[in-house]
Amino acid sequence: MIRVCLRREQLDDGLTTVSLARDHGFSVSANVTHVTSQTPGAVIDTAVRAEGAGADIICCADSNGHMLPTDVHRLFSRLSSRLVVPLGFHAHNNLSLALANAAAAVEAGAEYIDTSVCGMGKGAGNLHLSMLVAYLERVGVSHGYDLVKVIELSETIASLVPQSNMPSPFMDIVLGTYNFPFDVRQRIQETLERFQLTSEYRALEVMHQQDQIARLAPRATLPPVFNKPSRSVLEVS
Repeated sequence: MIRVCLRREQLDDGLTTVSLARDHGFSVSANVTHVTSQTPGAVIDTAVRAEGAGADIICCADSNGHMLPTDVHRLFSRLSSRLVVPLGFHAHNNLSLALANAAAAVEAGAEYIDTSVCGMGKGAGNLHLSMLVAYLERVGVSHGYDLVKVIELSETIASLVPQSNMPSPFMDIVLGTYNFPFDVRQRIQETLERFQLTSEYRALEVMHQQDQIARLAPRATLPPVFNKPSRSVLEVS
């Protein structure tokens, strides 16, 4: 199986790749990435187009680790009503909700769930394979995995790669809360310099406020440079 990531800015190229892969005899999972950076309607439209291009599976990725279980359930319920092909979910664990979100996706119709050993993955990581298997065991779902062997594998990897078993860094929690991707470092640095801030977390708060203002009032302007921003310091002029 080939996995093709569908990004908004390269959607046509991605859909073409899905069709080409199918034409060459491959099974294809079309992954709609950064779903929280789009409206649910846009995600569904992309999924419908991917199904039309020949995708065998449509997988939605919470690339920023921003979703809540209610968000996941609502999205997958709508997708299930529109698509014929199986659905999958790819979680990131910024808010320690990867398992809860995966459970919500399954409840709403998802048949495929991405995991990794020890949760290794970008940023705060993905859903731990051991956690998903334990959850399926707990709720009585037949899954075909040996939980003990999965746990032993995780322990082996954790001992060989200490970084694999690290807790979620605080930065990743903030990124997930404010819906920012992992590669936002340049904007953080620019915000630190522009507003003469010393805290990256505070810079992310300001960036979030800027984005909120931009969505609500495109012509909004920011106040003069400040040193100790609060949640109310950015106002629409």
